[in-house]
Amino acid sequence: MAADRQPSIRRRLLVVLMLVIAATWLGVGIKVNFDAHHEVEEVYDANLAQTARMLVGLMIHEIKERQSNPIGNINMDAMIEHPYETKIAMRVRYPSGTEALRSSGAPDFPDDAPHGFHSLNLNGQTWRVFSLLDKDTGLWVQTGQRLEVRQELVDHIVYRSLASLLVGLPVFALVIWWSVGRGLRPLERLGGKVEAMDPEALHPVDDRGAPEEVHILVISLNRLFARLRQTLEKERHFTADAAHELRTPLAAIKTQAQVAQRATDDAQRKKALASIIDGVDRATHLAGQLLTLARADAAYTEQKLNQTVDLYPIAKETLAAVASDAMARNIEVSLESGEPGYPLTGDAAMLGIMLRNLVDNALKYSPDGGRLKVRLARTSSAIELSVTDSGPGIPEEKMAELFQRFKRGNNSTMGAGLGLSIVKRICDIHHADIGMSRAGSGGGLKVSIKFPA
Repeated sequence: MAADRQPSIRRRLLVVLMLVIAATWLGVGIKVNFDAHHEVEEVYDANLAQTARMLVGLMIHEIKERQSNPIGNINMDAMIEHPYETKIAMRVRYPSGTEALRSSGAPDFPDDAPHGFHSLNLNGQTWRVFSLLDKDTGLWVQTGQRLEVRQELVDHIVYRSLASLLVGLPVFALVIWWSVGRGLRPLERLGGKVEAMDPEALHPVDDRGAPEEVHILVISLNRLFARLRQTLEKERHFTADAAHELRTPLAAIKTQAQVAQRATDDAQRKKALASIIDGVDRATHLAGQLLTLARADAAYTEQKLNQTVDLYPIAKETLAAVASDAMARNIEVSLESGEPGYPLTGDAAMLGIMLRNLVDNALKYSPDGGRLKVRLARTSSAIELSVTDSGPGIPEEKMAELFQRFKRGNNSTMGAGLGLSIVKRICDIHHADIGMSRAGSGGGLKVSIKFPA
């Protein structure tokens, strides 16, 4: 079943940006609502106070003008021309408590209301009331307004402010969608270039004109392609060399098989069959070495270094495994160690293969009656493993190339030339340094490996 496709970058950016915009507009709406409510309260309160003072001034003027004919109650019901007038009220009382003026629909404001602003709940409705007492004349003026008038104005302001933003939201979404798509075009072009590349020729991707973010990706891809080119080139050489090395024993096997087929006596046939067995053994050994090297490459790729292993028991087991072969040739085998344990982080199987290859090489090149020594030592910064033999040694100018695949120190000796390349690969996996030197004035070879402590 195909893996679920992840949301595209364009969709993710669109969703994130729209959520940010929506959250911002929500914050703006809350701020507008708060500010509008505050300003409306201030303006309408000032209007109530100003209206009350104007009424006091008018009433004082009327009282002075008509001292001989006091003003009676003025009925304002017939003057209503706007529906909002019923939501605004005014009331004027003489010092005696008699009403001089009362607007239509005005509620019964309490006579003992304090001077100034206050909110009252009258007849199920909330009023904002301003009360003013003129100390000179004793006139008591009250102006009021239903709070719903103020809330309607606040709602209108907020709605008008956000309506245009809400209408523009789809436009914003389209602009963002187009802009993000345009910004991602370099990635699409890069994808096309990579898809069109020949797997056999991974040339660097041209990053001219690429944005900074894409430029970083291109640099990483080019570095990856460079490593892949090197790996492919090594694999091509390896395949060619392996085919050549395998062809040699196979050709020899075929030749000996033909000799055995044409043999006229048992001695000649037995000699040819023995040569066939030797050729099969060599081909089997080569195939095993190739498989080991492939496993080492896989371990290097996957970096399976998750075990704590001890080199000391690995060295003991390796020497025990070759003890019978060494005794048959009277080769002295020894293990030197100053401590009972040398723990490090690595792969126990790979380290065993590494040491076995070193010991096998040492036995192969040591003469009968020779010596083979494995030594373990610890320094402040490393654990050192060395394998020393008493063979003919290697010229110093050829030591470095022996770690390459299919290189042998003595071409006349049976072998695939892969042992030391396997050792080198396992050392690379474990970030260890490997080197060669002459064992002493008497000849021999010493291979030293330093593992980070």
